[in-house]
Amino acid sequence: MGRWLCTWLVVSGTVASAQVVPSAEDVAAARELFHQGVEFTQQEQWEDAADRFRRAFQLRPSAIIAHNLSIAATHVGRLVEASEMLEYVRRQDEVDPAIRADADARVQALRPRLAQVRVILQGHPTGVRVRIDGRLVRAQTHAVHVPADPGDVQLEVLRGEEVVATAHRTLQEGESVEWPIDVPAPVVEVDPAEVARQDANAARVEAERARAEAQRLADERAAALEQARQERAASDRRRRRRLAGGITAAVLAIAGGALTAGLLLRSDGPQGTLPAVDWR
Repeated sequence: MGRWLCTWLVVSGTVASAQVVPSAEDVAAARELFHQGVEFTQQEQWEDAADRFRRAFQLRPSAIIAHNLSIAATHVGRLVEASEMLEYVRRQDEVDPAIRADADARVQALRPRLAQVRVILQGHPTGVRVRIDGRLVRAQTHAVHVPADPGDVQLEVLRGEEVVATAHRTLQEGESVEWPIDVPAPVVEVDPAEVARQDANAARVEAERARAEAQRLADERAAALEQARQERAASDRRRRRRLAGGITAAVLAIAGGALTAGLLLRSDGPQGTLPAVDWR
């Protein structure tokens, strides 16, 4: 198997002093999960072994469980989890020197294999959280390089409990990358009653606009009709003036002709006498 495993007999005396003392039920459950993890390890079923050691560690954190979990996690490619468990072992005071030495050596071997990811949040990142392969990344580490497992990596951006952006990438061992991701603006929840009120206001504004437009068109039509009426009246006045001028000219012409004829007649008879008229 490449690495030796610790047994529960050693676990019983290696609980870190800073941890809260677990209940008897938690100790019993952790013991059973630990033994199942050892059995899966012997069968080289590393996923199942990591699951059992992880659950046992959650119930009763200890250096031995962390050590065994680091071995199983390494086999399934969870190098970040494995390194974290090894660092946990190194921080404990009461640890077997052989286990501490093994943890020191394995941490040094794992570090160069870890990928480093610098997540760059763009758009609207206020109040969001970042999760890489299901592991939350502290807000303080945003925009700085954080360790990630080599292989296919899924990045998620959460606003509250909602995933608002996702991305996938394949990372190589020891690779250092910058990973920009666009964060959409938050969706503003609107009360249906408020929506109805806004729709009613919009309909009222539209109706008022339509009435104003109709009134404008009516006013323009009335103005056009009035202008046409005035133009007809002016045209009639000009026509009447032309007609009156023509009549006057005709009358004057007739009168002038009659006067001329009369003068001619008077010039044909004896001077000073009028022709005799028979009254009978």
